Amino acid sequence: MNSADGFEIEAKLVAPDWTQLTQLPAALEAMGAYVSDSTELQFADHYLDTADLHVMRAGWALRWRSYPTRSLITLKALRAPVDGVAVREEIEEEIGGTLEDGLPINILGGRVKEMVEGADLQLLFSLHQSRSVRNAVFSSGLQLEVCCDQIRWTGAEKNVEDFVAELEVKKGTEEQLRQLLARLLESLDWKTSKLSKFERGMEVAGLA
Repeated sequence: MNSADGFEIEAKLVAPDWTQLTQLPAALEAMGAYVSDSTELQFADHYLDTADLHVMRAGWALRWRSYPTRSLITLKALRAPVDGVAVREEIEEEIGGTLEDGLPINILGGRVKEMVEGADLQLLFSLHQSRSVRNAVFSSGLQLEVCCDQIRWTGAEKNVEDFVAELEVKKGTEEQLRQLLARLLESLDWKTSKLSKFERGMEVAGLA
């Protein structure tokens, strides 16, 4: 499958610690990629649903991402990765106001309104991320957005910190990403992530 508007093609790897996570750009360069300098970001993700989990039961996760100067609201399909690569539908738009203001009824083309069937949305959990973003370009034509994330979840009884690399196809195919992932797993002592951030957060929050 080729990258296309409305879908993301992504591989996610979990590193043992931040120091090892920072080795990823060099590993990509060793495979022939041009890797750009990084952009550093800080943001919080807030996942929302009804008390009866209407959104999740419809096969989606609803995320409010809050940057210092703007916010994005996103619906992401809950589709499990296959051999480390996930292909998911994603609907996103920029939103004004704050999380406390609530969601406009017409958000995301009315998709959320249809799912919740009149029930109120509530906060399930939040996570905070420190992210280094780079672009990686290969002579094959494959272009990736490469994110190195330090993620902090806070649950009712425990706090969890993960170190995650996301490789999202900006130009190229699912098969190209799979081939690259296989080479990375040979060179790095990491594992592919079997859970999305939503699923991991539900687990930490005791809601899974």
